[in-house]
Amino acid sequence: MIGAIKRIIDCSGKYKGRIQIAFIFSFLKSVLQNAVIILTVLMVDEFFKGTLVAGSFVKYGFMLLGCVIAQAIFIHASDRLQSAAGFMLMADMRIKLGEHLRKLPMGYFTAGNIGKISSVLSTDMVFIEENSMMTLADTMSYLFAAAIFTVFMLIFNPALGAVAFIGSLVLVLVGEVKYNKGIALSGARQEQSERLTKAVSKIDYEP
Repeated sequence: MIGAIKRIIDCSGKYKGRIQIAFIFSFLKSVLQNAVIILTVLMVDEFFKGTLVAGSFVKYGFMLLGCVIAQAIFIHASDRLQSAAGFMLMADMRIKLGEHLRKLPMGYFTAGNIGKISSVLSTDMVFIEENSMMTLADTMSYLFAAAIFTVFMLIFNPALGAVAFIGSLVLVLVGEVKYNKGIALSGARQEQSERLTKAVSKIDYEP
């Protein structure tokens, strides 16, 4: 899973800076997401200790409102940077592919290769364009959020922190297993996609 993230960043070329800046906003968004939970925990802790007063509700209310507003701003900034980078990157990839195909001899464009080319252009690139950056943003956000929450819980309550750490580790391992399974099946998926595209291209439409 981490390897996939690194691969996307390495392939992003001149848009790598935009994605890396988006990581900063994603990290800040994760901090604020956990800040809401942390403030709630602190407020409940004060309540059970008997130290919660009327002024505390106003204080925590403004802090929670500030977290929500700032979080919305960081989400907007992160999504704009990463989504735009994804669309521009795929646009450049299509141009490069077109330039490469233009230089190939006509004998290359057989029925089998036409299916592969059509599959790449109509299915693979569209899928990557629509999902890669969103998946990258979500994955980084979840990783940041889990790390921040675990650190806080270890400070607040070591026992609960240990549980949070083990739970996060299990989720990461499950995600890694699912990712490896998807990679193992990706070849079969690509083959079926090419076969489907080839079959559709052979259909004769009657006027």
